[in-house]
Amino acid sequence: MKKNQLREIVKQILQENTIDFNSLEKELDSIFNKYDIDISFTRHFKDRVLERGLTEEDIVELAHKVVDSYGERVADLPKDQNVVFSDLARLVDIAAVSGGFGADYLKDIIFKTAYKRLDPSEPKFRSNVTSPVLTVAEIFNTKKYINKK
Repeated sequence: MKKNQLREIVKQILQENTIDFNSLEKELDSIFNKYDIDISFTRHFKDRVLERGLTEEDIVELAHKVVDSYGERVADLPKDQNVVFSDLARLVDIAAVSGGFGADYLKDIIFKTAYKRLDPSEPKFRSNVTSPVLTVAEIFNTKKYINKK
């Protein structure tokens, strides 16, 4: 297969699996709003979401579960504290860091990277040994929460 053909195939796959990160960020901001948390993404996070096949629903569902189970704990993270959000039902892990408080007086939580395990036997993602892993497992129906255009 020629190099140009391979590029076209990759480009087509990425276009089919594109996520509107601006609307996703707004959705996550509204989910975390009751704890005065502002969510943002690194470029690396966006690349890993697309590369590893995560869906908007995977991320939104994990966010709802984290807020329901650990909202206050996330709001109280000190600046520069790493954390991993892990969904055992969907096998999704998201590493994030607390950026402290922004100019808008909201706590900044920056999603740094994402990982989707193919099998439950695969280990959960760890950013480092001291980072807490906030694990959720229950099934959650997000279809009523995702804004469809």
